[in-house]
Amino acid sequence: MKKRLLCTIIAMLLLSTLIITPAYAAQPSLWAVTEVNEAIALGIVPSALQNQYTASITRAEFCELIIRMLTVKQAKTIEAILRDNNTQITNAFNDTTDRNVLAANALGIVTGTGDRIFAPSRGITRQEAAVILVRAASLLGTVPMTAGTTAFSDRAQIASWAANAVAIATSALKDSTNNMTLIVSTGNNMFSPQGNYTREQAIMTAKRLHNAFSSGAASSNSNAFVFPYSFSTQDLYGNTVTEASLGEKEVFFVHYWATWCPPCVSEMPDLAKVAERYGDRVGFIALLDDFSSAKATAIRLTESSGVTFINVDANHSEFRALLRLVQSGYVPTTVLIGRDGRVIGEQIIGAHGSGYGRFIDNALSR
Repeated sequence: MKKRLLCTIIAMLLLSTLIITPAYAAQPSLWAVTEVNEAIALGIVPSALQNQYTASITRAEFCELIIRMLTVKQAKTIEAILRDNNTQITNAFNDTTDRNVLAANALGIVTGTGDRIFAPSRGITRQEAAVILVRAASLLGTVPMTAGTTAFSDRAQIASWAANAVAIATSALKDSTNNMTLIVSTGNNMFSPQGNYTREQAIMTAKRLHNAFSSGAASSNSNAFVFPYSFSTQDLYGNTVTEASLGEKEVFFVHYWATWCPPCVSEMPDLAKVAERYGDRVGFIALLDDFSSAKATAIRLTESSGVTFINVDANHSEFRALLRLVQSGYVPTTVLIGRDGRVIGEQIIGAHGSGYGRFIDNALSR
């Protein structure tokens, strides 16, 4: 009798677990699918967020999404963005070492919940999302200081620290492609500030923020073009990068190297200076031969030498055609690529340090 009762209790517990386990949508909702697909096409949606679209997005996941959007929009690595803003990552929280969270904190986009706690796994609220979106917007362009008092019927429930951001995100900042504000009401003229944000809602607002600002001055250069080799992969820090991440440039500098190559390592500080000098006109990308086995070493070497341009896995399948151009039998080897995808001049074999400048000058003068 006792065994039968115990089995019954266990069965009921298992059944209750199945009942309360939420079933999240594998595909975006019908009202969200167009904008979510547009965001994915832009390259701003991490692969980990391309599922369970109706699940609440966590605070850490939202940081990853916003950081990805910033890197794609500005066509820079997060390290370059941090450098542009004269800041750097610190160990700001006791409960997370997530690089996207720490980068967002360093850029002033997010703060903790107090006592060095970030609560990365907690779902983000709608008013928190509004504040983060507006702070991220300030890195992309001029943001209105105020948008007036919100007219939502539940405006009294919006925290004082979020009220202005909510007003801006729901009225002043709009996606230029569809004239939609970053965040909309939840119906019945309510904002629902404490309501959780779903993945698909977060993706849509990140896309709208991306489209709220023009692409910048690079596109005004009639000689500029997008890197003529398409790819989608990860950099040293796990950020998704595409050919668009390099921006629109006049020439592209493709550098093949390895951490086990002493000349490669010794020239890196000079290479960083070359990239800084020509970065407005030249797109830099490095193909790392031992990416999979020496990622930590590569991060240490690039950060200590000041290299901020994108480093990717030379052996990734999408770089096969490009790799053939830089495999001379020597490391390092570098090529300069024109708009037709062909090498300008000859392969640049060996380490040249600051001497790369003369090759770049010749390519730009053509």
